[in-house]
Amino acid sequence: MKYNWGMADIQKPFVLGITGNIASGKSVVRQYLENAGALTIDADLLAQETYLPGNRAYQPILDTFGTDLCLSDGQINRGRLGRIVFRDPRALETLEGIIYPLLGGQLEKNIRECKLPLVVIEAVNLFESDTSLLCDRVWAVIADDEVRKERLMDTRGLEEADALQRIAAQPSQQEKINRADYVIHTDVSHQSTYDQTATGLLGLGLDLTQTVLAGEGFEYRTLLPADFAQAAEILSRQSEECYQAEDFYRLLGTHTILAAVNDLELTHFAFWKMDHHLAILESVWPSACGDVARTGLVNAVEHFAWLHGCQVFVVPESYMKPAEAKSAGFLPGSDEIPGIHPLALNNFLRKHGLMPGEVFQRPLQ
Repeated sequence: MKYNWGMADIQKPFVLGITGNIASGKSVVRQYLENAGALTIDADLLAQETYLPGNRAYQPILDTFGTDLCLSDGQINRGRLGRIVFRDPRALETLEGIIYPLLGGQLEKNIRECKLPLVVIEAVNLFESDTSLLCDRVWAVIADDEVRKERLMDTRGLEEADALQRIAAQPSQQEKINRADYVIHTDVSHQSTYDQTATGLLGLGLDLTQTVLAGEGFEYRTLLPADFAQAAEILSRQSEECYQAEDFYRLLGTHTILAAVNDLELTHFAFWKMDHHLAILESVWPSACGDVARTGLVNAVEHFAWLHGCQVFVVPESYMKPAEAKSAGFLPGSDEIPGIHPLALNNFLRKHGLMPGEVFQRPLQ
């Protein structure tokens, strides 16, 4: 497979910070930028990894907040820890004092090792933690308080009182607006948020062109609005639901989608996700696109995952026979990969409704 990225002269990536208060829509904007070709970092997720069992923040947090925070597998109960710190500003400050020094070093490492022209750091406390000092530019993502409350209740299952408490525990959105270089409002529609993100990205003046040229006449690239109508038609044919082109503005807010194009026609595409060092193929549409097409698409997703700094590529066993997986260098999902915390992989799989015995994994060099 031949790769044409157009990025050979890149030395130091441009670093864009995204900040906003809780439930403002930061992750949707970050996901849009990931689809556009940026390496994106969720600072909150990176912070959580610092206190997995055995990692550097784990014991200090237990020493400070109590060993009764441990779950049966040894992990810290994040929900319980969150309830403690959101009710007590001093406790929140103490927790941040444990985590932030470790987080800063990891962010610098990710920027230093980046293979792409743009790094995006999403952090609610971008300014408060001095993470903004790593950034060349900062965007603020905002939404009306009532919209944010509804999002917390709908997507995180919080009671109204808890949602309002978390909103009130953070500084005013206006503080972030005043310090940002660009502001995105996410309480209109997904298409509006997408368009604002595209406008902001255009203003950065970066070339994020990513194209994978393969055999059999296929060209692999990220899904574009020009593809949405064809993608909706393909998805509708294989689904019990009827999809419209506009639905892909919503879908791209939660997934990375790679398209296979033949003579300017979208023929099939893949939904996939990544959490920093882990990537998983979620689905291929249409599923009966043929072995050659599916293999090419899987290989293209894997290369995009490597380019985005992932260390492990995971494929559900439904997409690959054991003999095929073994010959392709995949390992059983239950095998430990050096440098990857086993619980980080288990948590990642659980988010996708999978167990280690239901996937194959391949380390990415």
